Amino acid sequence: MGWASSKVGKEITMIYLDNHATTKVDPLVLSEMMPYLIGSYGNPSSRHHSFGWEAERAVECARERVATLIGADPHEIIFTSGATESNNMVLKCTNSHKIITSPIEHSSILKPCEWLKTNGYNISMTGVGNDGVIIADGMSTDVDLVSIMLANNETGVIQPIDEFRKLFSQSKFHSDMAQALGKIPIDIKKLDVDYASFSGHKIYGPKGVGALYIKDGTDNCISSFLHGGGHEKGLRAGTQNVPAIVGFGKACEIAKQKLDSDYWHIKTLKYELRNRLLDRFDLSVKFYGESASTLPGCLCFSLACGSMDVFLTELCKNVAVSSGSACLSLSGSTSYVLAAMRVLEEEIKKSIRISIGRFNTEKDILNTVDYIVGALEESLK
Repeated sequence: MGWASSKVGKEITMIYLDNHATTKVDPLVLSEMMPYLIGSYGNPSSRHHSFGWEAERAVECARERVATLIGADPHEIIFTSGATESNNMVLKCTNSHKIITSPIEHSSILKPCEWLKTNGYNISMTGVGNDGVIIADGMSTDVDLVSIMLANNETGVIQPIDEFRKLFSQSKFHSDMAQALGKIPIDIKKLDVDYASFSGHKIYGPKGVGALYIKDGTDNCISSFLHGGGHEKGLRAGTQNVPAIVGFGKACEIAKQKLDSDYWHIKTLKYELRNRLLDRFDLSVKFYGESASTLPGCLCFSLACGSMDVFLTELCKNVAVSSGSACLSLSGSTSYVLAAMRVLEEEIKKSIRISIGRFNTEKDILNTVDYIVGALEESLK
């Protein structure tokens, strides 16, 4: 797979297996976006000329495409800059003083909860099983808001949101679904959540755009996060990023069309990689979250390597992978997700996450195994 470097005209040939961090923009998505960057550049709020009308139609078409993918109504979709903003919006703008969340949520849930706690809010944490499944049994149901992700970004473990919804039937319920969107079917009405967060760049769309689902009738329970004009039903001020919104909408349309084929293609490659790693390393490789339901392309494991720094440096010359989540790497910390699953610290330090996507091939998998063997040998010198 060829990826352009920062130097114009130079190509770096690498295998990209970090699709939970971000995805390549699908060429069909880019093609759909281009007219709104070049010729159809109107402001959707300009109501007196065709440039504005065309931009508004494009935004509403995208809104419908996002809604269709999750089984929502278009008026229940609010465009944001991504799941981080959507998550913050729910936690900080729903007047929820008693909140339950889990210790394996994305940092865009945990960091706002830390901030809320310092400001007098009551924040409670669920338990987590060794399999990576959240445990909420026995917790007080006298809470304003529950926020539990649909699928974990590091382990790929899918959480039983429908069971949690029944347990906290009297509370508002939010789910960060950024990693699940486009990878598994989402029936938002059946899950019966009040709020859900999504990002475009996780499903082969552009970065900097996402959405917040707000269940019909619940919009009067949330206040504006950004103040200014009356954009997005008055809940998210600021001129809409039309090209990005169009791209997100197209990515959702493609994801809807390719949901089954993508799922089986990616899952097949995942188990090809898993089985070849077992063949090569046997007891030296340990996988996490395997006893639970997981996303099709996520493989989180540790290897009995020597120096992890040497191993990753060598491997990432040829294969793009992550050690933990992309956001976690900014802090230099080890995985709090694996720690919550009671994985040994020594194993956590030697864990990596491989996330396979739509554009990966069997050749990528075969070559990756060889590169892992080479990196492991270097780490043991």
